[in-house]
Amino acid sequence: MRITGLLLICLMPVSAFAQSPERPRKLPITVSKETTRITEPLREDGSVDYIAALNQEASRGVTPENNANVLLWKAIGPKDIDEESRAAYFRALGMDPLPEQGDYFVSMNEFANTEKLDSFEDHQDAAMTGPWSKKQYPDVARWLRANRKPLELAVEAMRRPRYYSPLVATGEDFMLMAVMLPGISEYRGIGRALVARAMLQAKAGQIEAAHADLMACHRLARLVAQGPTLVDSLVGIGIEEMALFADAALAHFGNLTADQTRALQADLAALPALSPVVEKIDRGERYMFLDSVATIARLGPSSLSGLSLEVGGREKDATRRMMETMAANAVFDWNAILRMGNSYYDRLVDAMNRPTHAECAAAMDVISQEIASLAARAKDRKQLVWEVLKAGSVRQVASKYMGNIFLALLLPALDMVKIAEDRATTNLHLTRVAVLLSAHRTEKGAYPKKLAELAAGDDLLEDPYSGRPFGYRRQRGGFLLYSIGPNAIDNRGLDRRFDERLHADPDADDISLRMPPRKP
Repeated sequence: MRITGLLLICLMPVSAFAQSPERPRKLPITVSKETTRITEPLREDGSVDYIAALNQEASRGVTPENNANVLLWKAIGPKDIDEESRAAYFRALGMDPLPEQGDYFVSMNEFANTEKLDSFEDHQDAAMTGPWSKKQYPDVARWLRANRKPLELAVEAMRRPRYYSPLVATGEDFMLMAVMLPGISEYRGIGRALVARAMLQAKAGQIEAAHADLMACHRLARLVAQGPTLVDSLVGIGIEEMALFADAALAHFGNLTADQTRALQADLAALPALSPVVEKIDRGERYMFLDSVATIARLGPSSLSGLSLEVGGREKDATRRMMETMAANAVFDWNAILRMGNSYYDRLVDAMNRPTHAECAAAMDVISQEIASLAARAKDRKQLVWEVLKAGSVRQVASKYMGNIFLALLLPALDMVKIAEDRATTNLHLTRVAVLLSAHRTEKGAYPKKLAELAAGDDLLEDPYSGRPFGYRRQRGGFLLYSIGPNAIDNRGLDRRFDERLHADPDADDISLRMPPRKP
């Protein structure tokens, strides 16, 4: 009888079970630390409002006067936020709505489209890799000139210590995973502009001005990374890495004096760490999982339209139909599904907090393999029926099945975020060593033959992935400095980001810093 019931659940249309949207639903979950993780703030129906919770956490201690985002919006204008959300968004920031027209930041795409420039992106990329002149890239120079005022306002914003960007929902039933994150794509553009301007200043011998722009870019990275989501962290990491490469380029090409080199080295050493990714996993990403499950439990199968199923074609449609049908039948123990999610997030946080790269990678790999297995099992209907036979309980098996689907949808690739964070930390170490190499060249007339010749503490020269010194080779006119990367295999500096055209080993993941850089 139980098997027959489960088959009916899987085959019958959702319309046969869907409740009227006007009919109130009893809250099918228990609010507790073990299930919802947090127990307030609550909506009128007693469910946890995760969007409000993240806003409360992120805005604690923030004022319009210390919030860099207030000035950043004045620099970029309101174009990056939809009109429906603007009033609530700016009200949450404690600022007046911005006029449509103003002396706002002009993005790379806007400038290229307005001036009909096909090669502008390539020129801008080149302008970020080393000193350049207005004659060399006149289009980039015009772009920077057009953005002079908004860039100065942005630099002023970066002197503020806090960054808060409200998460704004357009309705009571809005899912956390669907909340837009306005502004941050524009902030990446501001970072690119600051790096390009620094390299222009370096060409003109304005080393202090170039240095100041690069430090502003580093501060921007740390401000954006204060946001509560993984996207905030990834954008912050991206801005940080472009600034780090420019630091090394300034040291290599800029003919810095000994004092200027020491100042650059001191500022890099004083940079605080980016907000840890593990904090976003523990709160933002965990809340996103719990909110998705809780929303579907509260509102029924229609809310599944808010989920992005990472499968293709008919398989995607079949998976969604099965989830909708099972959700409509209310056969799930939603509390069990929430506990499943919390268990995995607890394990992820524990894995990411392991003391060494090797231990962290091993623990993350175990979780990744489990998630891949869950994804495969979630597509197998025959396996679902077989598990009911063994367990003798439709509710128990269906709950586990639905939990597996949620885990497969929302947890994959989190290990790659940790890799990105570790790469950024390693690049900071490499850049600081690169500045020391340039200081040695200033004092001795040439780059050293070996890293051991540098006057630096052993920890600075140590590759975090191996515990041994970074790889180093002096090359014509410069050097290659590298870490062996996450796989802990020395690939002699082969970095797939730059060496794909050389048919590098597909498993090579060294993290390299080459001066002068290879030309595209």
